[in-house]
Amino acid sequence: MRKEGDVEVGIEYSAKDYSDPPPAMLIDSEELGRWSLYRAVIAEFVATLLFLYVTVLTVIGYKRQSSGDACGGVGILGIAWAFGGMIFVLVYCIAGISGGHINPAVTFGLFLARKVSLVRAVLYIIAQCLGAICGCGFVKAFQSAYYNEYGGGANGLSSGYSIGTGLGAEIIGTFVLVYTVFSATDPKRNARDSHVPVLAPLPIGFAVFMVHLATIPVTGTGINPARSLGAAVIYGRAWHDHWIFWVGPFTGAGIAILSISGKQRRRMTTVTVNAVATENLKKGIADFYDESSGIWEAIWGDHMHHGFYQSSGSDDVSLADHRAAQIRMIEESLRFASLPDDNSEQKLKSIVDVGCGIGGSSRYLARKYGAKCQGITLSPVQAERARQLAAAQGLDGQVSFQVADALNQPFPDGQFDLVWSMESGEHMPDKAKFVNELVRVAAPGGTIIIVTWCHRDLSPGEKSLLPDETRLLKQICDAYYLPAWCSTADYVSLLQSQSLQDIKSADWSEFVAPFWGAVIKTAFTWKGLTSLLRSGWKTIRGALVMPLMIKGYKRGLIKFAIITCKKPA
Repeated sequence: MRKEGDVEVGIEYSAKDYSDPPPAMLIDSEELGRWSLYRAVIAEFVATLLFLYVTVLTVIGYKRQSSGDACGGVGILGIAWAFGGMIFVLVYCIAGISGGHINPAVTFGLFLARKVSLVRAVLYIIAQCLGAICGCGFVKAFQSAYYNEYGGGANGLSSGYSIGTGLGAEIIGTFVLVYTVFSATDPKRNARDSHVPVLAPLPIGFAVFMVHLATIPVTGTGINPARSLGAAVIYGRAWHDHWIFWVGPFTGAGIAILSISGKQRRRMTTVTVNAVATENLKKGIADFYDESSGIWEAIWGDHMHHGFYQSSGSDDVSLADHRAAQIRMIEESLRFASLPDDNSEQKLKSIVDVGCGIGGSSRYLARKYGAKCQGITLSPVQAERARQLAAAQGLDGQVSFQVADALNQPFPDGQFDLVWSMESGEHMPDKAKFVNELVRVAAPGGTIIIVTWCHRDLSPGEKSLLPDETRLLKQICDAYYLPAWCSTADYVSLLQSQSLQDIKSADWSEFVAPFWGAVIKTAFTWKGLTSLLRSGWKTIRGALVMPLMIKGYKRGLIKFAIITCKKPA
């Protein structure tokens, strides 16, 4: 039995050094209550307005200057630079707010790829169209003498070209743009092994520039339905064949999505599967601890972790001795990490308890060191009970608890002098991200302590565990809502990749061996049996597989490990 740590969308530890974001929900009604959505919509409106204002003004200026002189004005090259340059500037400016779409076809493509929700996509497209109309309206207001005379910058099929040619130009042009958007924003671009560093707005703007050079003579270059709509609405006389500038871009965007490389499509599929699996895992963990925390506290107290025993022959110790062993586990962990017995030098001012359970470790550490401690857990029941116990013990001003994600902790960088994870790492589906977050929130010079279940280290010639070992672990994982396990060596490798100092590890399996036998004995007491029956099936199933934990320990498959390190000052 152990306390839980939170999880986030991710995959099991691997050498991959980039992360694909999870797919957006199809309909995310909760977005409507977030200011960030409306700020993004406003950004799309303003950016599209500025885009149309500058580019249409450039088109009209060129036509006026070249009307009496064929060589006058900026020429087609200058117009193409205006469109491409503005996209570069505007995407650069608002990418951090809205993603910098500025084009319904781009938004449509990202929606098809599950990068944005339907709610966001619809609002973006509306904002883009309204922004385009307003941008062209400003041009007409400032250039009223020339606006209608020189066509209002509206798109139209040039004479000598068939509808099929114009439609094809729009499809291919938008394909180039949307495909470039996906390539420039591919998460692999930020990977350590990528040798093609890229500023995303630059290739996107350059794609717009190149497409304009090729298709201005054919259609005036749409590839952006909002741009075509805005000019047509304000000019009022460009509706003939206007459908080309909607069907073409949306078709091109769709083809671009279908043309994403097979590997990238597989990554997108894998992310979707992992997202669903991880959400189910998170719910299972929360439900399990919502059900079982009460019975655990009633029998074992508020420390939801193993005890540390001086000798493996401790079968006849009392319940009070077992609870003392749980306190000893905390003290031995601190001693292993070379932390002082007191805080006379005030080196520990802030502590985070990752996977805090009902706050036993948090309160103990806060009292021991006089430090502020914050605990995070996935279980609302655990968080509320932890607050109640803190208040009852007069520690509510010193410790705090919240439901939060251990793989995306709600804390700024470098905040905690001690990062404490007591038996929560087992629940993390992405061990690399888990370690990254522990390191991120640790203060310079801070200590990280990870106490967790692991499987045995693989021998030099092994590539995986034996089939029967894998089956045994799966039975345990299914009962306790655990993802795939890793070894102590895997944790050490992850910490070494972060350039941490004083990395130490140890196998404490022999020191915790008596614990599970004691847990089984308490389950068969009258109080244990009645509590189990009241708690629910998840807790009962967990109790039924406790003998498998003992079997795993005895076979040397399951290891109880401690890993500690320090973050460079």
